[in-house]
Amino acid sequence: MSRRPQTMRMLRIPALLGCAAALVLSGCGAGPGAQTAQQLAAVNGANDEVGPIALRDAALAYPGGKNVFGYQAGEDAALGVTIVNTSDTPDELVSVTAPAAGDVTVQGPTTIAGGNSVASAGIGANPTSSATTDQSQGGQLRIVLTDLQVPLRPGLNTPVTFRFREAGDVTLPVPINAPLGVSPSGADAARRTGGG
Repeated sequence: MSRRPQTMRMLRIPALLGCAAALVLSGCGAGPGAQTAQQLAAVNGANDEVGPIALRDAALAYPGGKNVFGYQAGEDAALGVTIVNTSDTPDELVSVTAPAAGDVTVQGPTTIAGGNSVASAGIGANPTSSATTDQSQGGQLRIVLTDLQVPLRPGLNTPVTFRFREAGDVTLPVPINAPLGVSPSGADAARRTGGG
């Protein structure tokens, strides 16, 4: 009988050492020095589809300047999005609405030819598209949420509804885009010092 308690004690020591090692090593991947601390999302904006219409990377432009806390009520926010028509027939963006905005202005080409796309770039946005952009109607599509009714903060989404003549309606949870050329640690420093 005395042998069993001694064996149990001997087994506890390696088990406790293993648990202690796991706790120590798990701390190596946390904190500001971790490998993932400086990584940004691969895709910042919202994506969705309605029929043959695909909306890609929809995001409000980062407010910039010293306003690192987002948009204030009463301000305007430019919306960047790429709208792709995967069908052979054209469709038209009829309207854009957002409960957080007093109004939404849409300027430029709103008809998307079959097999083409139109891109709206927010102020300071970085528009990219692998599809063929249809600029045949002249100018660039520009969508702006005007007279915001509530403050909009980075990290929170605001619903934006796109209405197309043929495809119908689609509502996306649109975020504020990440700032261009600022690392997460740089954004934290700007927030702490009040700079931008």
